[in-house]
Amino acid sequence: MTSPTLIALTKSSRKNASQEVDQIITGSSTAPLRTPALTRSIALLTPVGPSEVDVYMQKRYMHYRYDVVEPTLPKRSRARELWAGLGIMPASFNPQVNVTSSPMAFTNANASRQALASTSKARLSYAMQVQGGKKLSKRWSVETGLSYLQGNSTFESDGYVLNAFTSRSANVLEDALLSSSNYANSAVQQPGFAPNFDKSSASYIDLDQRTSNDYRYVQVPVQAGYTLNPDGKMNYTVLAGVVGNLFLQNEIQSAQGYSFKNTADDGLYRSLNWSAATGLRVNYRMSDHWNASLTGSYQKAIASILRDSPTLDSRPRLYGMAWGVQYIF
Repeated sequence: MTSPTLIALTKSSRKNASQEVDQIITGSSTAPLRTPALTRSIALLTPVGPSEVDVYMQKRYMHYRYDVVEPTLPKRSRARELWAGLGIMPASFNPQVNVTSSPMAFTNANASRQALASTSKARLSYAMQVQGGKKLSKRWSVETGLSYLQGNSTFESDGYVLNAFTSRSANVLEDALLSSSNYANSAVQQPGFAPNFDKSSASYIDLDQRTSNDYRYVQVPVQAGYTLNPDGKMNYTVLAGVVGNLFLQNEIQSAQGYSFKNTADDGLYRSLNWSAATGLRVNYRMSDHWNASLTGSYQKAIASILRDSPTLDSRPRLYGMAWGVQYIF
């Protein structure tokens, strides 16, 4: 019985695979072995050299067609464009009464120069406001409303005239109003007042006199607004427009307790006068529907509020700071 045979294949260093020589190792002896089957097997294991491979490229054109749909913005609800508000405005009101010429009583008393030395000073006033507005765009708005104005002031003169028979005194403002032809022709006159002092009994008293000079108006503002930072929790609105002032009453009260009241029916003041207005409002958004506001306002009369007065000119000026709340519908 022959012993088992171990065949070991080794790669030759020759380049030609058909010339490979294999060794048959049997025990301690070796013998060359070359068979046709083994030669073919070795040939199959020989690596193939690199060769050029044909490369084919393809271009593809793709066309897409789709319908263009214009984006539609959500319509702003009309309810979100309207707002209403209430406010109160402490103000400084000065009618700026200027003496253009000395009234008759002062001229007769040889006090023409002293009569012109007079001043009008502002006092604390207030206004109650009802407002409404509409947004025209994200930043622009228009607003109007109603306001009741109590305008208080004082008029000071360096002297006054005294009627020797009636002991009735009047400063330059009172005498100018009483001397007005519009008031003299009016059917409504206050008890104890005469259109003029008696020329022969008027005498000038060289002492300062202070007179309370108060006004009452109903105001109708019409203003446009431009809002800065409209999407913020706090935003700012610049306001500009005009204010229609409906005259209600003027009351002059001197230190002696005399009171002189006149209305639009007396013909001294224009029943309607206009003022230019501007301001800045700070809005604070408290909730989706409620805003708190702080508004600084300035108003200046465009023309004199007196009707054809030869001795006086008055163009009121107002500074105010209003606190209010707004409800956005």
